[in-house]
Amino acid sequence: MFVVIGILIGLIVGTVAALITVRLLGSTSLGAAQRSRRLLIEQAERDADGQQAAGVPERQRERDERERRRDQDERDQPDGPPERDPVEAVGDGVPPGERRGDR
Repeated sequence: MFVVIGILIGLIVGTVAALITVRLLGSTSLGAAQRSRRLLIEQAERDADGQQAAGVPERQRERDERERRRDQDERDQPDGPPERDPVEAVGDGVPPGERRGDR
C-alpha cells in the first residue's frame, strides 16, 4: 500500500515540477518573442514615418522638374504640335494610301 501511495505522490510532484518548468521556460521565450515583435513594429513605424517625411520634398522636386521640362518643351515648339489630317488622327492603324475608299 505504501508503495502505491509513494508512486502517486511521485507522479504528482513530477507533474507539478514539469508544469512549473515548462511555464517558466515557455513564458520567458514567449515574453522575449513578444518584446522582439513589439520592437520590430516600433522600428518599422519609425522608418516609415522617416521615409514619408523625407519623401515629401523629393516628390515636390520631381514634380517641379517635370513642370520645368514641360514648360521648356512647350517653348522649344514655336507653333505647338504639327497639324494632323483629321482622318489620320483617328488612329485606326491603316496608312492613308491603303484604305478601301482611297482607290
